[in-house]
Amino acid sequence: MLILGTNDASSWLFQEAQKKAKGLRHIGCREEEVRGELILVHYSLLGIRPDFESRRYHWTTYISSTVPGTFFNTGMGMRYTDLYIIKLGMTSEDFDLLELPPPVINAGPTRRGFELALDITPQWLAGLGIDYPLSDKYMAHIPLDISSDDVFIARQERVS
Repeated sequence: MLILGTNDASSWLFQEAQKKAKGLRHIGCREEEVRGELILVHYSLLGIRPDFESRRYHWTTYISSTVPGTFFNTGMGMRYTDLYIIKLGMTSEDFDLLELPPPVINAGPTRRGFELALDITPQWLAGLGIDYPLSDKYMAHIPLDISSDDVFIARQERVS
């Protein structure tokens, strides 16, 4: 298993992401074939779900607990509002992060961690018996807010 990297293992965001990842089912291969796993996160703005068919990097192996820190793992230090998490199952415990099998179409190192582009189509998921769009059994969501010192914190749902 490749564990998420972080700048602060005691941060709320890292702890919450680890907890949510534990409850997820794998995508990438059938559950009975999983020998290794890769936990990936996607920072998002305004609750926009990840675009799985893009050829661009959208997933990272590193969680930054601060807005400025996201620059080092996403290339953009933005005021993200959401974090999405998936668990990519692998048929081998030994895998090269730069030579991963489908659905990974591209991977590259960042200053902290790796970024990956995934090509997850409804047809590919159907072959694994998984419905598209991914349900919360396969993809977790953490709503984010930002403190006055640019640290990611839990977003409180507003009641009107």
